[in-house]
Amino acid sequence: MDLRVQQKIEQKLSPRMMQSLHILQMNRMELREYVEQEAMDNPMIEYAGAADAAAEAVPLGERGGREGASRPAAETAAQAEDEDLYGYLRAQLDLRALTPELRGALEAVLTGLDRDGYLDESSEELARRAGQSVEAVAAAEELVRGLEPAGVGARTLSECLELQLLRRGAGGLPLAIVRTHLDDLAQHHYRHIAEQTGESVAHVQEACRVIRSLSPRPGAFLDTGGGPVYILPDVSVVREGERLRATALRQTAELTVSAAYEELMKTGDDPEVRQYLRQKHQRATLLIQDIRKRRRTLELCTERVAEHQRDFFRGGALHPLTMAQVAQETGLHESTVSRALRGKYLQCERGVYPLSFFFARALPGAPEGGLTAAAARDAIRACVRDEDKKQPLSDRRIAQALAADGIAVSRRTVAKYREELHIPSAYGRRL
Repeated sequence: MDLRVQQKIEQKLSPRMMQSLHILQMNRMELREYVEQEAMDNPMIEYAGAADAAAEAVPLGERGGREGASRPAAETAAQAEDEDLYGYLRAQLDLRALTPELRGALEAVLTGLDRDGYLDESSEELARRAGQSVEAVAAAEELVRGLEPAGVGARTLSECLELQLLRRGAGGLPLAIVRTHLDDLAQHHYRHIAEQTGESVAHVQEACRVIRSLSPRPGAFLDTGGGPVYILPDVSVVREGERLRATALRQTAELTVSAAYEELMKTGDDPEVRQYLRQKHQRATLLIQDIRKRRRTLELCTERVAEHQRDFFRGGALHPLTMAQVAQETGLHESTVSRALRGKYLQCERGVYPLSFFFARALPGAPEGGLTAAAARDAIRACVRDEDKKQPLSDRRIAQALAADGIAVSRRTVAKYREELHIPSAYGRRL
């Protein structure tokens, strides 16, 4: 008999580490709301309140609100005001790399999503509708659940939140709560969750803070009711001579520890009050430290991104870049870089862009530092824009035109990118 012993090592994050990671991955708006709540709960925090958010917010469909601000490539998260969830998800997929069976199953899954990103049909029902196997539908569902935004493709709220936690690399207590204690969470029954899980109430409360930062409607960010979605940029990049300087934009007025309550903590007559204030003092101090650490990490990562994409900030094109490259150059773990940059927006002279926009994929077979797929798409779009509408260019002629400009792509690649850009064939563009 072949007996195998498996050793499982589970790393549990302390509440201190959880709060630090939680703050790191917040965007500016989320951090502002978090700090406002903390200031309400903690007398040790002196906080004059945030500046008017509307004065700084930028419509998601605009690119920074400046004259001549350029539009990012089509695959970016902020690409189109009128795009629906189906189109947003489909644009992330390379359908040509999939089998016909998987493409058929994928179509059924994508069309089966509601506006919030949930599936309300079973795998068997989707398989019958697609005329495909249940196995193919299950593979398609798994593929969709790996797309952005995290949480799409779930069938229940619990599963939706679980997908988001796993995408963040979070597990342990938050994962246990969304799997089995959502009702208690909704009723703020922290003590009951603590009894059921064997954790302290403080640990439970911190885990619930993480869960409440998740989105119960991951697909709803594209449903704007016809109006623009406003965002607060998280970081700015400005040119100072030859240098590109990244500055994390403040989410609030500066936080400080209350001098009056600090004095009361040291000299007060009531021991219970002093103990209470000591606890609040520690929490306030750690919060301030974590916000400063978030700021340093965001600036460090963004400066490396800006250095790699120096040509873009001068009006040129993007270069290929990966999270692993930024992690290596900053000395940070790749998951830390991902948390620091995910869901955040950069403001520069050319407009406002999601930071994910700057992590551009290289064209297949391109040398290191070569042309990106986004640049090739932009070039194809320019060719079609400038063509003779009475004699539109075929895919082969577009490929030849790009080659003359030093952009080596095959006719098949042109056809693929043209379809992703929703540009008709030469026959369909003929006047």
